[in-house]
Formats: sequence, structure tokens, C-alpha cells
Amino acid sequence: MEGTRVKAKVFLNPAAGLKQASAAWEVVEQILTEVNCAFEHHQTEAGKPCTDLVRQAARNGYDLVITMGGDGTIMEVANGLVGSDTLLGVIPLGSANVFAAELGIPNDPEAAARLLFEDHRICLVDLGRAGDRYFALRASVGLEAEVIEETDRNLKNRLGRLAYVVKGIQELREAEQAYYTIVSDTEHHQTHALTVYVTNGAIAGQRPFQLGPGIRMDDGLLDVAVFSATGLTDATVLLGKIVLGDYTTDAHAYYFKARHIWIEADPPQKVQLDGEAYGETPVEIEVVPAALKVVCPPEPL
Repeated sequence: MEGTRVKAKVFLNPAAGLKQASAAWEVVEQILTEVNCAFEHHQTEAGKPCTDLVRQAARNGYDLVITMGGDGTIMEVANGLVGSDTLLGVIPLGSANVFAAELGIPNDPEAAARLLFEDHRICLVDLGRAGDRYFALRASVGLEAEVIEETDRNLKNRLGRLAYVVKGIQELREAEQAYYTIVSDTEHHQTHALTVYVTNGAIAGQRPFQLGPGIRMDDGLLDVAVFSATGLTDATVLLGKIVLGDYTTDAHAYYFKARHIWIEADPPQKVQLDGEAYGETPVEIEVVPAALKVVCPPEPL
């Protein structure tokens, strides 16, 4: 994006970054002015997704849409850019910033903003899709979806992402396995399990938690992990293997890659997409290859 005047629209979540978004915007605004970018900015509001405004910006010929916020804000924006030629620029302001970490985008707002106008590459990033909803990082069925939906907001405000760990330990003590039927273009699997992950990215929440070896956001595939561990002992052993980056040898885990996955469960289980509730099973999930054009550092993924 060098040599021509770039037309950009910025979507800023003012509540992101422990309310440091205002200071970050001052830095970014200065850089956009410095590089002679023609820009507008919009502040997002809780409970009012900006997806339609992003879609309109893409139709109106904006070269670049910049998201300033956490992973939730990124997904609101991404859902409006799928299939368009408008580039996505990411300035991470959230608590985990998993999407940015997957692509090597710096957490520092100034560095992330300068990347948009200096040496970079355009990454074609896959998304997952369930119905008309897209996800960039992970869908899950069963225990994790239950934990995400049931975790008290006050607890999240006090403990941040640690709140999910606390709730997860509570749920694990009483959790029961469901009987899953999982049908994909590569596998047909029936088993009792506690939770099923369908992941597009490798990082599970925050480093060093990795969901498996060889997971990429640009390979045209989704990675499926079926976990059957129950009780704190088995779950702790499995968690240790996830931290080490390879749980695929654990007796309580089953792993494969696919493009299209159908999941049923008896009894029906809750489903979440990137931390947002998505009803219950059955659920059909597929990969959408090269769905987004994202400005990334010059080194390959």
C-alpha cells in the first residue's frame, strides 16, 4: 500500500485494552495522518455488531478496514469482509489477541499501525463457517462451550480469562460424556467424549497452550480434536501435553483434519464459535479457504 493514497476505515472498540483504547487511537491517528491516509473512524458499541457497517465500507471501495480491539471485535469486522477485496488491518488491543498472535502481528499499537504502510505481506486467511456465522479461531462442542456460556460475567470482570479455568474445574467435577457422531470428508467417528474442538488456529487462548502440531490458518483445512478425559487427573495430564504442543499421543484424545464436519451428540450439546454461543448440536461446520486478506509481517506464517 505504498505509493498511492490509501482509503481506510477504522473500527475502534473503546472498551478494549483495559480502557487504553483512547491513547492507542491517538497514536494510530497520528500515523494515519503522517502517511497521508484518507481515513474515517467509527467507535463500536456493546450489543451493536459493526458487521453491516464493515460490509458497507467494503462495498464503498475502502482499500483497508482497520480493527482496533480484541478477538471479538476482529470477528465482527471479519464477518463483514468475507469474500471482498478490502484488506483487513489488525491493531490488537484485547487481553489475549490470539488472532494477531497467530499471524505474527505485533501487540504494540504503533508497530501494528506502521506495519500497514511499511514492509508487509498480504496473507490469505481461512475461516470456519457454521450456518451464516464465521469463526477465525475455534468452534467447540460440549464442555468448553458449556463453560464459556455459563461463566459469570462478574467473575470474568474480576479474573479475566482465568475465570474460564475456575469455571472449567467446577464443571469438570460433574461433567458427563455425550455420545458423538462425527462425519467429515475424511473420517466417520462415533465415540463418547467430553468436548470436541474444530479449530482454524493453533493457539488455545494464550501461549503456551497449542492445540496441536502443524495447525495453520492458510491450509484450507480445519483441525478436529475429540477429548474424552474425565476427572482432574486425566484432564491435568492431557493439559500438560497440550502445553508441550502435542496431545495426539494421549489415549483420551483423537485428532484429524477435514474440510467439512457434521457433529451430532446424544444428549444434544452446546456449541460456541470464537467465544460466542451458537445453539446446540447437531451442527455443520466447513472451512472457507482464503476468506480474508490480512496485512501481515513480511515473514511467512
